[in-house]
Amino acid sequence: MLSGAALEDLLASLMDEVRTLDEDIKAFKLLNRPLYDGYMQMRKIISSGGGSSAKATPAVLVA
Repeated sequence: MLSGAALEDLLASLMDEVRTLDEDIKAFKLLNRPLYDGYMQMRKIISSGGGSSAKATPAVLVA
């Protein structure tokens, strides 16, 4: 079982990876629009917790 501090470190590392992927995926906006659109849809679902809110926006994505 992981301690609270270990879980916080793991979450911080995972969020860093997500932020890196958010930056990398921007290249696909022009190169492969269907991939980019699918990624953005997935990020909205994850960021909203899977709810059906129309106002869901990526919490980590930085424009």
